[in-house]
Amino acid sequence: KIDRKQAQIEWRRGRERVLTSDISAFTRRINGLQSEITTLQVRQVRLQVNLDAKRAELARIQELLRRERARLARLRARLAEAKVALAERLVEIYKADTPDIVTVVLEADGFAELLERTEFMQRVSAQDARIIERVRVAKAEAQATAERLDRLERRAEAVAAAIEAEVNEGVAVKGQLEDRRNRY
Repeated sequence: KIDRKQAQIEWRRGRERVLTSDISAFTRRINGLQSEITTLQVRQVRLQVNLDAKRAELARIQELLRRERARLARLRARLAEAKVALAERLVEIYKADTPDIVTVVLEADGFAELLERTEFMQRVSAQDARIIERVRVAKAEAQATAERLDRLERRAEAVAAAIEAEVNEGVAVKGQLEDRRNRY
């Protein structure tokens, strides 16, 4: 009877060792899965932070795009106005018989009139120069704004692509995380 009980005790001890090793193996597996889950959760949080930052950047870029488009429209309108003024002035110059300096000097009735005519011609010349400068400046500003707009649009596309990649990676991590939790 004692031998039988000792055999049962030995069998149970063997069974206990098997169960203990099974428990240890499962514990290691659980710890490994828990470690993977923690790693994936950290990665998911990091991805979400990056995604939020990219979305904020995209919103900022879109606001800049809106402002730059409005600015470009204003600059183009100003350029069109300046071109119209220049075209009108060129038509006036073409139609008018513009006197040269010799004619102005010879037709002047006196020194005071000569000074007035010379001053008038300088004012007209300065006005023409201002019109030409307005056209040049408006054209340069419109071109610079169009280039900034183009760069912003390319940046917006890059950020949108990065957001899409982050979202896809987030979906993949979420799937991995769910898989690990199910295995856990």
